Amino acid sequence: MESIRKYYIPNACISFTILVLFQSAVNALRGRDGAGFGRFCLEVGLCILLVCAVDFIVERFSFRSVRGMLAGKYIAECAAMLLFGFLFGWFEAGAAGILEPVLLFSCVFAAINYRVHSMNRREEEKLNRIIREKLGR
Repeated sequence: MESIRKYYIPNACISFTILVLFQSAVNALRGRDGAGFGRFCLEVGLCILLVCAVDFIVERFSFRSVRGMLAGKYIAECAAMLLFGFLFGWFEAGAAGILEPVLLFSCVFAAINYRVHSMNRREEEKLNRIIREKLGR
């Protein structure tokens, strides 16, 4: 339950915000009206829940390295996002239609994993400081 509060909920909120802001900017630049944007937001929310579920499942596997785990998570989550995108018609099949969503997914994935890495590093430093203080006294 702690990991849900600490990682999954904030990561989902950050992802949703980045994606909605990006799509809003794209709509404004392309001169589109807001028709269907509410449905898009709902679909993005569902897609993020799917990606979080895939992340939860992939984290249960034992990987030999952090890089292996990140690669496995990236591949599984990106595949889930692409499958969801195809089902809802967000993009067309083919290299050109997939490039933008994969690049956007990669940026969000990098931002989320940087956040998690930074949080873990701060916690590690805090624990090391506490241990040093206990041993030093």
